[in-house]
Amino acid sequence: MKKTVNLTVGITGKLKLKETKIMNIQSLSKRNASKYRPERPTLLISIQDGDKAELPFKQRTNHITRKLYTDTIFLYFDDIDPTQFEGNPSFPFVFNNHDAFKIIEFLEHHYEKNDFKDIIIHCQAGVSRSHAIALFAAKYFAKDENLYQKLLHQKGKVFGGNQYIYNKLKNNFEKHIDIKN
Repeated sequence: MKKTVNLTVGITGKLKLKETKIMNIQSLSKRNASKYRPERPTLLISIQDGDKAELPFKQRTNHITRKLYTDTIFLYFDDIDPTQFEGNPSFPFVFNNHDAFKIIEFLEHHYEKNDFKDIIIHCQAGVSRSHAIALFAAKYFAKDENLYQKLLHQKGKVFGGNQYIYNKLKNNFEKHIDIKN
């Protein structure tokens, strides 16, 4: 776990050391997420393929021990970029504005409450959908350019994650900010 040391000058003029733990944002595979045991207050964003949304709740969520997390959100959409297909075909489980707003509202709620230290995002493989959301969270919520760059260049991941998902999150976040202002 990364740590930074901040030096502050107290009322007496003496230097005080304050250790600050840096937020960790990770994208994991479903398998690795099921084995993950958070050591600090952690949020979980669980993404599964769209067709899993029709299963009974326990079947959809039995891979995660929810009580280990500060809060969990479950979303169901496929790893697809519909803009890559000619003729504007329809896809039943494509990431949409509603999914984007659910993620934005989830993150915004917990950033305002300041009730977590880490974020785990998982999808089936942990390299595209979840990675796009991890990049978005690092850039627009954690506002940590170093973490964003580390995630962006992480080996074994799709560079930039699923760009359709990332851009939809970014565009919806910008609209959300405009509405709030």
